[in-house]
Amino acid sequence: MSRMLARSLFASLLILPMACDGGSGESDAGLPDAALADAGLADAGGVDDAGGADSDGGLVEERELAASPGCPTADPPGILPIVPEECGHWSAARFPARTERWEVVGLGYELDDDSNPASSAPGLAHRVRLFAAPGERPPAELSSPLTLEVAATTWPEGMDREVELRLDAPFVVEAGQALYVAFEMVCSPMDRRPALGLELCASDPGSYWWSQAAEAPYDWATHESFDLDPAVPQVDVTYIVR
Repeated sequence: MSRMLARSLFASLLILPMACDGGSGESDAGLPDAALADAGLADAGGVDDAGGADSDGGLVEERELAASPGCPTADPPGILPIVPEECGHWSAARFPARTERWEVVGLGYELDDDSNPASSAPGLAHRVRLFAAPGERPPAELSSPLTLEVAATTWPEGMDREVELRLDAPFVVEAGQALYVAFEMVCSPMDRRPALGLELCASDPGSYWWSQAAEAPYDWATHESFDLDPAVPQVDVTYIVR
């Protein structure tokens, strides 16, 4: 079965709040406090806070950076791992390098339900990994990644899941480094369906990378290298510049 669940895409990266709406999506306030604490996360609903404190005690303005400016339709395409060979592979959105040092304080993303519980399961436990690196492609070995554990939850059938996470401590991206937000494409026990599905939106080529392995060393490949249209997971990060 192809990992793509459908459809052609187009567009580019820019700075703005996430504009995608899967139609039946629902904000995820359902992660238990204990699970968030175990994951090293703060309030799951805190991405829209007014700002963080700088070293002098003042407020630093929080901004948002989206991996895609919007979805072409109300029902955006999704992606699933091929079972069983791709279970546990990583699906990474790339945010281009900036000329300034910046700090990620939160992120949000959307998990695909596909209206078919036999295919995708937005409630599966999974990991999200942030890492930074220079150059145009992710490295085979990751240096100082931040890995977040997202607990399993019961999720209504036929509803996409919007997840918002807040970091306890900022993840620093140095000037000249690209940021990658990678998602563990988990499957049900025994590497079977249903599996974790991600909502996708249009993007520039080179915005979306697939690890082709569950553990390092990774052999990253772009989405379009599989003869698919350029796309990227629906993910946005909240960040500050001090």
